[in-house]
Amino acid sequence: MDIKITAGGVYGADGEYPIGTVIKGLPAAPKGIDERFMPIGDDGEPVLIVNPASDVSQAGAPYVARAKDDSPGWYQVFDAAGNAVGKAMRQADADAFNAMSDTDKAAFVQADS
Repeated sequence: MDIKITAGGVYGADGEYPIGTVIKGLPAAPKGIDERFMPIGDDGEPVLIVNPASDVSQAGAPYVARAKDDSPGWYQVFDAAGNAVGKAMRQADADAFNAMSDTDKAAFVQADS
């Protein structure tokens, strides 16, 4: 898993990571820094979906499936505000969700809610 630091307060062995730092090859999402990073794809772009849960035909809140800090091995879809939507899923399902088209992701969120 690759992530991009989006807020201050994330520390490594050499001190605080600057905002915008990309960390590659993590085995899972880091714990305890939920609102300070975003998952990114191999191309360096955020792994986000732009579609509202209520209307798949118009752009709206981004969704991303990422690991839940309080439940190791489980993943959750989160909206732009950091609210969990739908039911928890395993990594294979989260990876499949992140690979879906924008329309399919929004439809999945609607059906799973």
